[in-house]
Amino acid sequence: MRYINLDQLELPDGWQVRADAAIADEPGKIKDHSDVWRDLKRPLMKLSHDKCYYCEIVQERSDGAVDHFRPKSKYPWSAFSPSNYRFACTFCNSVRSDKESEKTGGKEKNFPSMMRISGQLAVQMRQMRVQFFWTRASQTNPAL
Repeated sequence: MRYINLDQLELPDGWQVRADAAIADEPGKIKDHSDVWRDLKRPLMKLSHDKCYYCEIVQERSDGAVDHFRPKSKYPWSAFSPSNYRFACTFCNSVRSDKESEKTGGKEKNFPSMMRISGQLAVQMRQMRVQFFWTRASQTNPAL
């Protein structure tokens, strides 16, 4: 995954007014306002240098899509929040089906993976702790 500073996302004129109107509509009509998030496709592409947020491949022939990082079906309040948008290629933003087991999946089926997130966080914290202790030890004992 790429790091994208969404604070630098340039919203088109009048976009926030349209997003606020969509938010005011009932949650069951989220898809009726898909033009609101689609209007951010070009600015998101520009911000991500035309690369998919997930696979990091430059999108030369893909239509690309505005992906809702937090699925709008589970987090409807974030459907019109620019901080929830990512530019994604068509492949990464699609639901998958296993032909043998007939199971369907994709990001939405596994979001949020708190176990995965907490596991990654624990690993990062261990790495930081080791680096901290190594730095302190080498400062006090230059021979290290």
